[in-house]
Amino acid sequence: MSQEMETIYNKHIADEKLQQGTKYERLATTVVFKILNTCCNS
Repeated sequence: MSQEMETIYNKHIADEKLQQGTKYERLATTVVFKILNTCCNS
């Protein structure tokens, strides 16, 4: 999968978790997505 497609997919999954997850799932999703977004897009 290309880097752009993977980022779009990860963003989609993160958005779903942010809408439907528990408080801790939303927190973890935010942290992990930000880490992945900064380390993998550098």
